[in-house]
Amino acid sequence: MQHPIWVILAWAVACFAVGLKLRRLSHLLFQKTLNRAFSTEDFRASLERIWEKEKVR
Repeated sequence: MQHPIWVILAWAVACFAVGLKLRRLSHLLFQKTLNRAFSTEDFRASLERIWEKEKVR
């Protein structure tokens, strides 16, 4: 049986990684939206570009 600390550590690392990913995505979105006004289509296109970049990684 595994020690409980390793399970907790694995969950902590996973949560940390998800938090970093969300922070990066939100930073990119807010930085771009603050620089210029987006129409709905422009905003949608920028999201799709970000998602395509994320798929490559």
